[in-house]
Amino acid sequence: MRWFGTLSIRWKVTLVGMLASMTVLLVAGTIFFGYGVKQAREDLDRSMQLRAEILGSVSAASIVFDDPKSGLELLEALRIDPRMAAAAFYRADRSLFVSYQRTEADVFTELGALLPGGRRWSAEHRLFVHPIDFKGERVGYVGLASDLSYLHDVVRRSILVALGVLVVCLLLGWTLSNRLQRVVTRPILTVADERSYWKEDAGKLLVGGFEAKGGKTVSYRLDYELG
Repeated sequence: MRWFGTLSIRWKVTLVGMLASMTVLLVAGTIFFGYGVKQAREDLDRSMQLRAEILGSVSAASIVFDDPKSGLELLEALRIDPRMAAAAFYRADRSLFVSYQRTEADVFTELGALLPGGRRWSAEHRLFVHPIDFKGERVGYVGLASDLSYLHDVVRRSILVALGVLVVCLLLGWTLSNRLQRVVTRPILTVADERSYWKEDAGKLLVGGFEAKGGKTVSYRLDYELG
């Protein structure tokens, strides 16, 4: 930090103001970024739970009456959502009833591991298993696997927005700091210039008085007053 000591007062005031602004912006941006990602994860969970409950309620009869064709038609409706990577219905004994898969990854093994119910994050998917009840009796389960493209989009947008806000705020902060530092440092520099001028004149008086009177007392007194 030796270079900081060589800067003028104006630059020091500007840099300190910019550093404080940057710190506040980074802390605030980190908090908002974390909150946004947390909200996105919760939104994805709510969406998957809602779909699982709907699919479970309309597929119970297919499982009870062992009608895989109608069950598969229900799962095929998920094609309208490109984020839904895979889905499956399981019987009460946890055997696979019907399944739908958009991705080549083997997610059914991971879904089967979540039976009889639960949710889990994997490297590429959000996995969700929900029980299916019919007239108060457990008849099966529905498993869903969503890719993480929604979260990736949220993270990407959040980073771009945060960077844009940071750049704009830094430019505004630099402009304001550059203008305000003149207001702050002008009185200080004025006083410093006057004090330097006064010391210079007082030094001349000191030399003159010392030569005229040879007074050591006068010299010490002036040095004390000059500080």
